[in-house]
Amino acid sequence: MPRISVVAPSALPRANLLATGPLVTALPNPMLRLGVASHAPKTLPVSLRIHGYPLAIVTLTNRALNPLVALFIDHLREIARSTLARP
Repeated sequence: MPRISVVAPSALPRANLLATGPLVTALPNPMLRLGVASHAPKTLPVSLRIHGYPLAIVTLTNRALNPLVALFIDHLREIARSTLARP
């Protein structure tokens, strides 16, 4: 197991440190797909069996939603459905 030499609360500083030094870090797969960690020398697939956590959309009662907010919520629900449908 590598010795912990740097602690960064965010994945972006870890990706930047990884690009500039001989380090090992764990990054979420979406960051690798979006190219945030494009300078990462090697990707090692590791299954951590981390389960997602519940999310909620909270709105005020008897208040009309801004059309842009309603569209955003619709997109979030569509993404959530497609994510759950994946094997």
